[in-house]
Amino acid sequence: MSYDDYESVNNLDTADQLSLLHQGDAVERVWTAWSIALRLGPRAIPELRDCLESSPSPGTRRHLIVVLAGLGERSIPESCATQDPDEFVRSTGARYLIRTSVSPIKLDLLDQLLDDPSPIVRTTVVQEIGKSWDHLPSNRIEKLINDPDPEVRHVAIEKSKDRQVNQKAEPSRL
Repeated sequence: MSYDDYESVNNLDTADQLSLLHQGDAVERVWTAWSIALRLGPRAIPELRDCLESSPSPGTRRHLIVVLAGLGERSIPESCATQDPDEFVRSTGARYLIRTSVSPIKLDLLDQLLDDPSPIVRTTVVQEIGKSWDHLPSNRIEKLINDPDPEVRHVAIEKSKDRQVNQKAEPSRL
């Protein structure tokens, strides 16, 4: 059976939703993932993780990263950010890895993300790293400012300007 909207999927019982999560089309899987997550909370993580690993659709995988990160899953965004074949999925994984981290991202992982072959991923990481930017080695910042991709260069230059403004705004402690 095909479903035309989220409400139809949301009204299914849990067993039917779990079946649809693995056998539905890409949109049905997204609707089901959100519904199951809202219904079961963290207990849905194993099923959602299985769906993520078996989903051929990058769009579905991106939604599943958001849902899983929202449920507190921390390893999935990292593995998607570093291992997924699709650059948009890696970008989403990086975004939610950074946004949901309770401690600063380790420099070796940050280096791996900043060295991603996709400018989409590198741009996302520079946009999201926040205060971790201040802890990057100057040669890494220089590399980003001189990145071959114009968007990466732009966000790196803007981040550097923001850093300089913030440093000037801090009162001196003499």
